[in-house]
Order: sequence, then C-alpha cells, then structure tokens
Amino acid sequence: MVEFVFVFGAHSWLKNIMGGLMTLQDEQIKSGIHISFQGHEGVVERLFLQGFSLRQYDKGLAYIPNSIMLENAVTVQSKNLDRRCVIPVHLSHSTPTTALRVFIQELDNFLMLHMINQRTNAKADVLGLEKPSGGWNMMNVYERSKKLATEEAQPQGRFWISIEAPYLVHVVYYSQERHIKGLLTEKTEIVLQITDLMTKLKLSLHDEEGGGRASPPAPLPEVVTNRRRRRAPPASEPLGRRVLNEFSDGNMLRHRRPHDNRGEFV
Repeated sequence: MVEFVFVFGAHSWLKNIMGGLMTLQDEQIKSGIHISFQGHEGVVERLFLQGFSLRQYDKGLAYIPNSIMLENAVTVQSKNLDRRCVIPVHLSHSTPTTALRVFIQELDNFLMLHMINQRTNAKADVLGLEKPSGGWNMMNVYERSKKLATEEAQPQGRFWISIEAPYLVHVVYYSQERHIKGLLTEKTEIVLQITDLMTKLKLSLHDEEGGGRASPPAPLPEVVTNRRRRRAPPASEPLGRRVLNEFSDGNMLRHRRPHDNRGEFV
C-alpha cells in the first residue's frame, strides 16, 4: 500500500516538474500575462518549479500545478488581444420603449467617448525606427513615420450594446487595460455611468420593481355589502309582506318544479 501511494505521488510530482520545465524552456506563460483555463481567469504573478500563482480578477489568489498545462488547454491572451467584458442590465418590464431607446443611445455615446479617450491616452512603442544622424529632411521623415506607426499600433476600441431578451440589455466592450486594478477601475466607471443614466431616466431594475409579492386588492364595497348576511324577517309578519320584502331586496326566488311533473322524466 505504501509503494502504491509512493508511485502515484511520484507520478504527480514528476508531471508538475515536467510541466514546470516546459514552461521555463518554451516560455509558454510568463509573469504578468493574462490566461484562462477551466473557468479560471487571471494574471500570472509568480512561477515555481511545480506550479504558479494566479491572481484572479476577483482579487483571489490561486496556486495552480504545472501539470495542468499537460492535461488541459490554457488560453493565453497576447498584448494585442483585448479582454472582453460583459455587463448585463435587466430593466423593469414596465419600462417604455422610448425610454429604452434613449438609454441605449446615451450609453452608446458615453462608450464612444470612453474608447476615444482610452485610445488617446494609450502609449504605443514603435519598433524598427531609429533616430537619423542628422538633417532636417530626415528628421521630418522620421517624425511622420513615427506618427503613422503609432496610430497603426494603437488598438481600436470595440464595444456594442445588444438586447438579448425583452428588457435585457447587454453592454459588451473590450478593455485595453493589462492590469487587474485598471480593469476593475474601468468596469466600475462604466457601471457608475449606467447607474447615473438609470437615475436620470428614472428607470429601475427588474428585481426592484416589485419589492416582494403585492397584497391582494381589497374587495369592492358592493361585494362586501352583498356578502353580509341578510336579516331574516320576523315570524310575526304576514307571508305576503315577506315575499314583497324579498323582491324589494333585489333577490330572485327560485321556482321549484311541481312534484306531479317528475313522472314525465322517468
């Protein structure tokens, strides 16, 4: 039994060592890159011989054995691949369509300005260009080439707003941030802007429209009066006066079939 446990433990240890050697040699993953596998997503912080630490986007820290790369596919996001973020907004089912259109248009304008500002503030490194040794003409050519290369190297901001189901709006955008703090800051800014738009347009979410099951409405006064038990007439009144009182209350008398007619249906 001891030998059996030792063999399996050595097998797992050997797989982790082999995966670590392959990682260090081939440089499949490095510290600071974004990876995703088996539902886990995050940034690689440190590499070890038997595993690596992964800082997830919810700020949780996970230690992953290197054997995971020998058994499963690991998606590595390069520097040119932006991260896709989705923010679902489920509005109340009583929201008018005009307010929904205005909400989408205002949010589209905000995301357009946000992507333009992100592209303007982004810094791109230009490779393959060296400063000229001298001459104003060469300097002008260098500056123009550098400007064109910078514009082409900057990633284009991508986003869209779609209605996946009635009153269910999905805000999808690709972030250019490469650090967790920047990703969370950008997502928080967009969520706050969505909240601000909903406050200005007086919109509410689907979960907030009811606030619990509504109590049944109170019955109408006519129904309440009809449900009240009618007072029986005193026995001292004559029979004719009792019949008149029955008709005056608005109730109909039920006519019973004579006993002599029962034989016709037998």
